[in-house]
Amino acid sequence: MLALHREALRGISMFAGNFRPAGVAIEGSEHEPVGAHLVPELVEGMCDYVNDNWDAATPIHLASYIMWRLNWIHPFADGNGRTSRILSYVVLSIRAGAVLPGTPTIPDQMWRTGSLISTLWMRRITLVVMTVSISRRWRSYLRRSSHAN
Repeated sequence: MLALHREALRGISMFAGNFRPAGVAIEGSEHEPVGAHLVPELVEGMCDYVNDNWDAATPIHLASYIMWRLNWIHPFADGNGRTSRILSYVVLSIRAGAVLPGTPTIPDQMWRTGSLISTLWMRRITLVVMTVSISRRWRSYLRRSSHAN
Protein backbone atom coordinates (compact mmCIF):
# COMPACT_ATOMS: atom_id res chain seq x y z
CA MET A 1 0.00 0.00 0.00
CA LEU A 2 2.81 2.40 0.82
CA ALA A 3 4.49 1.62 -2.50
CA LEU A 4 1.26 2.36 -4.38
CA HIS A 5 0.90 5.63 -2.50
CA ARG A 6 4.54 6.51 -3.22
CA GLU A 7 3.99 6.01 -6.95
CA ALA A 8 0.73 7.96 -6.94
CA LEU A 9 2.26 10.99 -5.22
CA ARG A 10 5.85 10.86 -6.45
CA GLY A 11 6.91 14.45 -7.13
CA ILE A 12 3.67 15.81 -5.66
CA SER A 13 4.05 15.28 -1.92
CA MET A 14 7.09 15.09 0.33
CA PHE A 15 5.21 12.47 2.36
CA ALA A 16 4.67 10.14 -0.63
CA GLY A 17 4.84 6.55 0.56
CA ASN A 18 4.62 7.42 4.25
CA PHE A 19 1.82 7.60 6.76
CA ARG A 20 0.88 11.12 7.78
CA PRO A 21 2.98 12.50 10.65
CA ALA A 22 0.17 14.53 12.25
CA GLY A 23 -3.56 15.04 12.39
CA VAL A 24 -5.51 15.88 9.25
CA ALA A 25 -8.90 17.34 8.41
CA ILE A 26 -11.07 16.41 5.43
CA GLU A 27 -12.40 19.57 3.84
CA GLY A 28 -16.19 19.52 3.56
CA SER A 29 -16.61 16.43 5.76
CA GLU A 30 -17.81 15.99 9.31
CA HIS A 31 -15.58 12.91 9.69
CA GLU A 32 -12.54 13.45 11.88
CA PRO A 33 -9.82 10.95 10.98
CA VAL A 34 -8.04 9.14 13.79
CA GLY A 35 -4.85 10.48 15.33
CA ALA A 36 -1.66 9.80 13.39
CA HIS A 37 -0.36 7.60 16.21
CA LEU A 38 -3.21 5.12 15.55
CA VAL A 39 -2.75 4.86 11.77
CA PRO A 40 -0.23 1.95 11.58
CA GLU A 41 -2.28 -0.25 13.92
CA LEU A 42 -5.56 0.47 12.10
CA VAL A 43 -4.00 -0.16 8.68
CA GLU A 44 -2.61 -3.45 9.98
CA GLY A 45 -6.09 -4.34 11.24
CA MET A 46 -7.53 -3.52 7.81
CA CYS A 47 -4.98 -5.81 6.16
CA ASP A 48 -5.65 -8.57 8.72
CA TYR A 49 -9.38 -8.35 7.96
CA VAL A 50 -8.77 -8.75 4.23
CA ASN A 51 -6.32 -11.64 4.75
CA ASP A 52 -8.59 -13.40 7.27
CA ASN A 53 -11.60 -13.10 4.96
CA TRP A 54 -9.82 -13.64 1.64
CA ASP A 55 -11.42 -16.99 0.82
CA ALA A 56 -14.82 -16.45 2.45
CA ALA A 57 -15.64 -12.91 1.26
CA THR A 58 -16.52 -11.93 -2.29
CA PRO A 59 -14.12 -9.82 -4.36
CA ILE A 60 -16.63 -6.93 -4.25
CA HIS A 61 -16.91 -7.13 -0.46
CA LEU A 62 -13.13 -7.01 0.02
CA ALA A 63 -12.65 -4.19 -2.49
CA SER A 64 -15.49 -2.18 -0.94
CA TYR A 65 -14.12 -2.74 2.55
CA ILE A 66 -10.64 -1.57 1.48
CA MET A 67 -12.04 1.60 -0.10
CA TRP A 68 -14.25 2.45 2.89
CA ARG A 69 -11.75 1.56 5.63
CA LEU A 70 -8.76 3.26 4.05
CA ASN A 71 -10.73 6.47 3.56
CA TRP A 72 -12.09 6.25 7.12
CA ILE A 73 -8.58 5.83 8.57
CA HIS A 74 -7.23 8.52 6.20
CA PRO A 75 -3.62 7.39 6.73
CA PHE A 76 -1.96 9.87 4.37
CA ALA A 77 -1.57 13.63 4.35
CA ASP A 78 -2.69 13.63 0.70
CA GLY A 79 -3.76 11.06 -1.89
CA ASN A 80 -6.07 8.94 0.29
CA GLY A 81 -8.82 8.78 -2.33
CA ARG A 82 -6.62 7.77 -5.25
CA THR A 83 -4.75 5.25 -3.10
CA SER A 84 -7.99 3.68 -1.84
CA ARG A 85 -9.36 3.44 -5.39
CA ILE A 86 -6.28 1.77 -6.82
CA LEU A 87 -5.81 -0.55 -3.84
CA SER A 88 -9.47 -1.49 -4.08
CA TYR A 89 -9.01 -2.22 -7.80
CA VAL A 90 -5.91 -4.32 -7.14
CA VAL A 91 -7.68 -6.37 -4.43
CA LEU A 92 -10.74 -6.80 -6.65
CA SER A 93 -8.62 -7.95 -9.60
CA ILE A 94 -6.44 -10.32 -7.58
CA ARG A 95 -9.37 -11.83 -5.69
CA ALA A 96 -11.37 -12.20 -8.92
CA GLY A 97 -8.31 -13.73 -10.59
CA ALA A 98 -8.20 -11.34 -13.54
CA VAL A 99 -7.88 -7.74 -14.61
CA LEU A 100 -11.49 -6.63 -14.85
CA PRO A 101 -13.05 -6.55 -18.33
CA GLY A 102 -14.89 -3.66 -19.89
CA THR A 103 -14.42 -0.90 -22.37
CA PRO A 104 -12.52 1.10 -21.49
CA THR A 105 -10.86 -0.80 -18.64
CA ILE A 106 -9.74 1.06 -15.54
CA PRO A 107 -6.08 0.80 -16.62
CA ASP A 108 -7.08 2.11 -20.10
CA GLN A 109 -8.84 5.05 -18.49
CA MET A 110 -5.77 5.90 -16.44
CA TRP A 111 -3.39 5.47 -19.38
CA ARG A 112 -5.59 7.74 -21.48
CA THR A 113 -5.00 10.61 -19.06
CA GLY A 114 -1.53 10.93 -20.57
CA SER A 115 0.02 11.11 -17.15
CA LEU A 116 3.41 9.46 -16.92
CA ILE A 117 2.76 8.71 -13.24
CA SER A 118 -0.56 7.04 -14.06
CA THR A 119 1.01 5.02 -16.86
CA LEU A 120 3.92 3.78 -14.74
CA TRP A 121 1.60 3.13 -11.83
CA MET A 122 -0.85 1.05 -13.85
CA ARG A 123 1.97 -0.93 -15.46
CA ARG A 124 3.30 -1.82 -12.02
CA ILE A 125 -0.18 -2.71 -10.76
CA THR A 126 -0.81 -4.91 -13.80
CA LEU A 127 2.52 -6.63 -13.06
CA VAL A 128 1.48 -7.15 -9.41
CA VAL A 129 -1.89 -8.64 -10.45
CA MET A 130 -0.17 -10.96 -12.94
CA THR A 131 2.50 -11.97 -10.39
CA VAL A 132 -0.05 -12.77 -7.70
CA SER A 133 -2.21 -14.69 -10.16
CA ILE A 134 0.79 -16.73 -11.32
CA SER A 135 1.97 -17.37 -7.75
CA ARG A 136 -1.54 -18.54 -6.72
CA ARG A 137 -1.58 -20.95 -9.68
CA TRP A 138 1.93 -22.16 -8.76
CA ARG A 139 0.92 -22.77 -5.12
CA SER A 140 -2.16 -24.65 -6.34
CA TYR A 141 0.02 -26.78 -8.64
CA LEU A 142 2.45 -27.53 -5.79
CA ARG A 143 -0.42 -28.56 -3.50
CA ARG A 144 -1.81 -30.89 -6.17
CA SER A 145 1.66 -32.32 -6.84
CA SER A 146 2.39 -32.97 -3.16
CA HIS A 147 -0.93 -34.79 -2.74
CA ALA A 148 -0.24 -36.95 -5.79
CA ASN A 149 3.00 -38.27 -4.28
